[in-house]
Amino acid sequence: MQHNFTRFSCYDTTANVDVNVSSFSLQIVIVGDPGSDDTKSLLGCVRRHFLPNQVLLLADNRAPGSYVKERLAILRTVEKKEDEATAYVCENFTCSLPTNSVEELEKQILGK
Repeated sequence: MQHNFTRFSCYDTTANVDVNVSSFSLQIVIVGDPGSDDTKSLLGCVRRHFLPNQVLLLADNRAPGSYVKERLAILRTVEKKEDEATAYVCENFTCSLPTNSVEELEKQILGK
């Protein structure tokens, strides 16, 4: 199986979930500590908007050896910028520049 940003699989003992990420028009990866205020602000920005065809991934890069991180190439390449939570927004195989700003993230996800 090829592991890249457009396709990944997660397996456990009770379920087999195969998600084709390319079927979503908007992919958003937020890199940061799940409990930190900056990460919560970026997540809140995404969750405030009705985005029916989006996939949102939270990458906590402090956790080495993560099952999903090892199998999803994009999570091995994204990182926090300026030691703050950072959002990566991709659409149609093109990604915007990473941002730490809630205002800039909102512009990117709304296409403004």
